[in-house]
Amino acid sequence: MSRLLRISTLLLIVLTTQARPAKADIWDWLASLEPGPFNSRGNLAATLYCRQGTRESGWLQLLREPDSKGPCFFADVRRFVNREDDEVFHLRVEIYETGPTYRLAPPIDVGFGVGLIHFASGEVKANRLTLSFPRVVFKPLLVIPRLQDDPRWGFFQVYFRQTRIIGELTERNFNPKPGTTFRVNEDFVSSTGFIIDATALLRFIKR
Repeated sequence: MSRLLRISTLLLIVLTTQARPAKADIWDWLASLEPGPFNSRGNLAATLYCRQGTRESGWLQLLREPDSKGPCFFADVRRFVNREDDEVFHLRVEIYETGPTYRLAPPIDVGFGVGLIHFASGEVKANRLTLSFPRVVFKPLLVIPRLQDDPRWGFFQVYFRQTRIIGELTERNFNPKPGTTFRVNEDFVSSTGFIIDATALLRFIKR
């Protein structure tokens, strides 16, 4: 297990260093998405359901068996804002995704997500489907050996994901300033940042 943990942690470090942000944000980075750059307005996730193995599976449960791999199903929301600049007016972005995730080691999960990205600028709004793979989650507190048997310590997470935005986006989908044009098709963006698992946090508070 320790060898797998070292390899998985190294892989996550490599992946996150490749997601170079268009503009740094202390909470989240959404790299290369037009018409960025974007700053985060906060991220929140929830573990919806986990298959426990020999224990009873259930909704809003966490993996409690050391050898259980899942899957678990998550839902998360990430919110961004692009301040008004020379090209576009104030623009909000919200990303909603859900999907399965599998535990490789106590601090490392990997999975994929499908969802929706929503753009809103004034009266102009646009929605596109998204597909994220891989979605890698690192739970730093679970690196500590004495905490690894208690999944509630995984409430604080660092994630990396590659997201494909299905379809075409042009300046007509936003609220651009005169003379601004752009066009992207099947945009593929990287993002990394921090996220809180509400299910784990609530169970941690109530323990």
